[in-house]
Amino acid sequence: MKVLLAGANSYIGTNLIPILLEKGHHVICLVRDKNHFLSHHPNAYEVSVTGGDLLRRQSIDPLPDDIDAACYLINSYTQTSEFSALAALSAQNFMEAIGQTGCKQVVTLSDINDKASGNVHLN
Repeated sequence: MKVLLAGANSYIGTNLIPILLEKGHHVICLVRDKNHFLSHHPNAYEVSVTGGDLLRRQSIDPLPDDIDAACYLINSYTQTSEFSALAALSAQNFMEAIGQTGCKQVVTLSDINDKASGNVHLN
């Protein structure tokens, strides 16, 4: 399976890459700074790397047509309306880019918010 990771430098992305490779998947990492990723990630030369800043749609390199699944692992900071707008723009640009491919599945993660469900405490 060909899997795109947007947010490959995130904590989850960094830990997910070796697992996906171990399972035999072809991993494509969408990163803002290719040179930083290639010089700092231990699995950098076992994956394909494409560049792009999701806040600037025109900066996103064309994605391979044959992506099977995409993981959107971009942090969203929604404390203010300005951050909410940036998170929405990032997600919209990601969906537009992925929409140009044959991707069949998109996986996203959300922030943990203990205010959404009352008094939930994580210990």
